[in-house]
Amino acid sequence: MYPSTQDTGVTISVRSTSGHNTPSPLSGVDLTVQSSSIENSVMTANIVCQNCAGHESHTSVDISSSKQPWIWAIGPGDTGSNAVSSDSQNANINQHSNYGIFFVDMTATRSNSAAIPSISGKADTSATPLPSSAPALIIIHAICLAGSFLLLFPLGVIALRWFKWVKIHWMLQIFATLVCVLGLVIAIAFSAIDPEYNNFDQGHQIIGILAVIALIIQALLGYKHHQNYKKTGQRTLVSQSHLWMGRVAIVLGMLNAVLGFSLAGSTPGTIGIAIVVVVFLAITIATVYFGARKGKRSALPQGFSEPSSIALSGYNTPRGEENGYRPVYGEGQPMHGRGFV
Repeated sequence: MYPSTQDTGVTISVRSTSGHNTPSPLSGVDLTVQSSSIENSVMTANIVCQNCAGHESHTSVDISSSKQPWIWAIGPGDTGSNAVSSDSQNANINQHSNYGIFFVDMTATRSNSAAIPSISGKADTSATPLPSSAPALIIIHAICLAGSFLLLFPLGVIALRWFKWVKIHWMLQIFATLVCVLGLVIAIAFSAIDPEYNNFDQGHQIIGILAVIALIIQALLGYKHHQNYKKTGQRTLVSQSHLWMGRVAIVLGMLNAVLGFSLAGSTPGTIGIAIVVVVFLAITIATVYFGARKGKRSALPQGFSEPSSIALSGYNTPRGEENGYRPVYGEGQPMHGRGFV
């Protein structure tokens, strides 16, 4: 909505977009402006739309919903030659300087009267606004969770499985777990004030909560594993539980990052994060696999890399004794070597 060329009228332009792109005017919208006015820089319009709820380009307007999401945007309040004033629905508009989200109880907007409903003040709009900090909370949440599952946790795995840096491993994992808890707290706070998500019934929300709970349990199991390993020098059931709980939590977190971008309605973001997840997951799995093989090879005693040379050196050369082999006379020796030299 912007001022028309008439001093007291406004132009209504119905537009649509996806993501953070400039909205384009829609065609085929059966819209009637009953009246409009501009008083003290406030624009008012009474509009009747006959097919907005079922328009072919957008079907998300649910007139029976008690919390239908809407967006608002105003500004930048251009003046002079930059001010928008046009009778065309295709007029160029500048990016808004203020914007937000609100939710409307559409059942409260119904009326059996043919007259235009009267609205005065905020109370009659049946709207619930989100705080201006909501976009920042979403960004912080995404950085905390996606950054931890896609970067910090894989780095912790690589530190342990490839470089055998135990201290770096547990420091990274503890830090990443704390960051994930922070991201979850932010998500819960945001969902609690957002009527669209306060039922906590979205797959992204459920998987996210489960993944962070798994991380906390995994951290406690890791501490118990460390205590047991210092005593016995061997892995126990707690060790295996710690290992697999961590693997499951990381995979869940990576997949949930994709679901998060999908829930936000960002198709390019969803595709991009899915590619990143595949790449980082492949790197992590390869590190675990080849790191295990590397560990097995390094665990063999020096000189025992070739099985055929082991057998030969054990019988025929002094290297067998250097490697810890002490042959017993008459056992394992060839027949022609028994006392006939």
